[in-house]
Amino acid sequence: MTHHLRTFKISWLKTKFTERVAPFVPILHKDIVNQLLKAAEPQNPGMLDNESEALCFAIYLIALTSTNGNECMEIFANRQRDDLMQRYRAATEDAIMRAVAGKKVCWVVIQAAIFLAYAGWSQFGSRYVGDLLEWILGLAKLIGLENKSELGMTIFQGEMYRRLWMELSLMDTRVSEDLGRAFQIRSVTVEIPLNVNDDQLRHGMEKLPDEQRGFTNMAFGTIRFAIASTMRYLRTGDNGQFELATTPEYYLDYAIRLDYISRFIEEKYILHCDLTVPIQWFTCAVARVILGRLWIMVNSLLVQEGFFPPAEALKMHKRLFRKAVEINRVGLQIGRVSGTVPFTWKNLTHLPLRNLLFLAKYVTTQKVKEKVWRDVKEGYYRTFDVDPYRNEPLWDEIDHLMILAAAARDETLARQR
Repeated sequence: MTHHLRTFKISWLKTKFTERVAPFVPILHKDIVNQLLKAAEPQNPGMLDNESEALCFAIYLIALTSTNGNECMEIFANRQRDDLMQRYRAATEDAIMRAVAGKKVCWVVIQAAIFLAYAGWSQFGSRYVGDLLEWILGLAKLIGLENKSELGMTIFQGEMYRRLWMELSLMDTRVSEDLGRAFQIRSVTVEIPLNVNDDQLRHGMEKLPDEQRGFTNMAFGTIRFAIASTMRYLRTGDNGQFELATTPEYYLDYAIRLDYISRFIEEKYILHCDLTVPIQWFTCAVARVILGRLWIMVNSLLVQEGFFPPAEALKMHKRLFRKAVEINRVGLQIGRVSGTVPFTWKNLTHLPLRNLLFLAKYVTTQKVKEKVWRDVKEGYYRTFDVDPYRNEPLWDEIDHLMILAAAARDETLARQR
């Protein structure tokens, strides 16, 4: 059975990819996408080799991931979205393995595998992505695509190289956080990619384009990469968890870095975004969620380790709770704000599990207002619903704490009647 499509279906998937995927996983220049999908049209038989076919099918797969069932039914003659995704996941895997078997591994195969991983995140969870990332990094090493300087490359190649390693690093950071694993990429030496639109980047350029402020094709990725780089710096241990020194000089270092990255993101990106544009609002919302989550992770550990005197620790604990509630409410708005629903597939790779864990711990031991309790429950159930496999270690603890919190609240309400 052929997996190639008629031209109008290719065009539809290309539109979904361009609007819903490319701004969030920017590892392909738009000219490359146009050329590849043009070669995949029925009037161009035999134009794709194994590695190009792998990338083509991966684009179909990740584009389908960003759609809903009704959209697919209209275009694919009543075919179920899940069936289509299963079909193109298998086709992508098969094409990748044929390329590997034929010793034709190249950047294109790595790019296809990255899309394969992201498409599987919501269905199979972080363990699946972590295992696939390990395999991807092995392929990268095999072809000499090392995490190092891009010396000898053209400007265009160097920028695409940085984008590729940015995405691998982001994937590694999130998997490590979710699973409590050590980083597979021990150090990231490539520079952050430029915050530019694809129109500013082309083959044959002799100098780098001027970097932009605010929203571009790269804003979502570069924001996350800047925050993730700070997270990596903060002395994570072998199990992927924070191991912060609690001496005053280190605390000052943490405070300075957290303040710097917050101001950097605000001044370079958020202040220049138009929040009436759905994709820009979504980008800023996710940025605030990730920044807030990092602040909570660092300061909650400092409280736990006894860095603050008792009175200061109590104040910080309340600040942490207020920040966690704020993050939860921003997270609840994602998908509700007009026009942001098409981007919520990407939010599945940013589920604020540690923020939810902090809230669950707090409401288990502290009295909170009814509205706050309702928001915490809604955040829990919404996250529960979109994380079907729920196979991350954090979930066991979150589930247990929410059961305790609900029981304690019911008991309190019963006494008040």
